[in-house]
Amino acid sequence: NVYDINPTTQHTDIAFGSCATTLPDGITFGIPAICIPFGIHTKNHSTDIIFGIHPVTISTGNACGIHTTTLSTGNVCGIHTTTLSTGNAFGIHATALPTGNAFGIHATTLSTGNACGIHATTLSTGNAFGIHAKTLPTGNAFGIHATTLSTGNACGIHAKTLPTGNAFGIHATTLPTGNAFGIHTTTLSTGNAFGIHATALPTGNAFGIHATALPTGNAFGIHATTLPTGNACGIHATTLSTGNACGIHATTLSTGNAFGIHATTLSTGNAFGIHATTLSTVNAFGIHAKTLSTGNAFGIHATTLSTGNAFGIHATTLSTGNAFGIHATALPTGNACGIHATTLSTGNAFGIHATTLSTGNAFGIHATTLSTGNAFGIHATTISTGNACGIHATTLSTGNAFGIHATTLSTGNAFGIHATALPTGNALGIHATTLSTGNACGIHATALPTGNAL
Repeated sequence: NVYDINPTTQHTDIAFGSCATTLPDGITFGIPAICIPFGIHTKNHSTDIIFGIHPVTISTGNACGIHTTTLSTGNVCGIHTTTLSTGNAFGIHATALPTGNAFGIHATTLSTGNACGIHATTLSTGNAFGIHAKTLPTGNAFGIHATTLSTGNACGIHAKTLPTGNAFGIHATTLPTGNAFGIHTTTLSTGNAFGIHATALPTGNAFGIHATALPTGNAFGIHATTLPTGNACGIHATTLSTGNACGIHATTLSTGNAFGIHATTLSTGNAFGIHATTLSTVNAFGIHAKTLSTGNAFGIHATTLSTGNAFGIHATTLSTGNAFGIHATALPTGNACGIHATTLSTGNAFGIHATTLSTGNAFGIHATTLSTGNAFGIHATTISTGNACGIHATTLSTGNAFGIHATTLSTGNAFGIHATALPTGNALGIHATTLSTGNACGIHATALPTGNAL
């Protein structure tokens, strides 16, 4: 059972509680249930349903596969709702969402600063998602509703035992080695950064969300028939409305959008803050700006980039709406980040500018010589095949996005955390004496420098 469910009696503290006996094959989160799973107080529909599940059948192709009556076009997960506003990446069921929540989960009041602000009376300070709980253990990235969460799990999903080293630790018997998230699956194709539940995932997709066929070249490959050209996350839509989680190509983006791609003005605290005249301090990516504040994780396309930007894609011309501004003459079809090219302009986000990159690696690692200063620790003699970020190198240039600059990084870790010394100012808050082996983001550290993206 994926979520440690099928309790005899549902009660308040069951994180993913369901009275479902069987889970359909191929559904990532979809729980078929007569009763309402995911944090319930009653057996009837109520405002306490965190993810609004109550399905008989789960609709095919939803990233989380949640059963819905009607989902508006373009919702990535499409959580159970009557109507979801068009283009919300997760579109969680809500009457009114407080300003500034990255995902806007159903709540009357959400505590300030939570990335998703899941339905809760009180959420402990600093939790990225703060799922419905009276008390969430300090330091968990997601803090899913649980009495006790295992130490060091990024999301800490409610489980008696979580397999060691999974970033989210979804309750599973066996997870294939090296997947960053290791969602419950039978077989995941080698080299997918996330490997979401799928029988076969098309080669080279960075995330490989459950789909029969994914359109060529999408960074996340969300299940879609047609994706607008050049979108980094490729959200399923003919036209994307304002306020999408990835906010592809919009005149104005609403306050608190997770990505906020291409906007005249981006509000304070956007996770990515793509394409803006002025970007507020501590935006995670800060793409395309005249001035980027110190500590932006990516800082793509800018006249002046501040010290310590993770990617710093300083380019003369970037194609409109690309999240990572891959400026290249020719990129082979189907690679998540436009890997494998004869000549790519110097300084691109994913260490482009290489003679030969091995086909099918998520970030095109494994190259003889890559230009210094690339985001994923390019400039290495040999990088092990199939690692999401190609960690495991003798020498990596200082200042890379994933805390590259380490003597030895353990093979197969998505971000190659586990290093003696990591340079200050890395995108994932690396700068720790010791990071627990195999954690995707290296959470659990003595001290992390102020202003890190995660």
